[in-house]
Amino acid sequence: SSSILAAFNMLDDNHDGYITKEDLDAAFEGSIPPETEEQILKECDASGRVDFDAFAHHQANISNILAQQEQTRRGKEAEEGMAETPPIHAT
Repeated sequence: SSSILAAFNMLDDNHDGYITKEDLDAAFEGSIPPETEEQILKECDASGRVDFDAFAHHQANISNILAQQEQTRRGKEAEEGMAETPPIHAT
C-alpha cells in the first residue's frame, strides 16, 4: 500500500532503504524513549535494520507499540499535571 511506503520513507531519514535507531531518533526528534525504539526494531528484525518488506509485514505491531507509548506518555503527563496542582481546601 502507498500509505505504508509513505510511512516507511518518513521513518527512513537518510533514505538508504533501512530504518535504524538513528532514523527513528531523527524522525521522532527524540520524543520516544530508546526502549521503544529498540522494541520497534526488534519487532521487525533482530539486526536493528528494518527494510521495507519487514516494515510492511510488521506495520500493525509497530502501530500498536507507538500507540502504547503515546498512551503511557499521556498518562505520565496527566499524573505530573495532577501532582503540580495544589489541593483545594474548603474554607
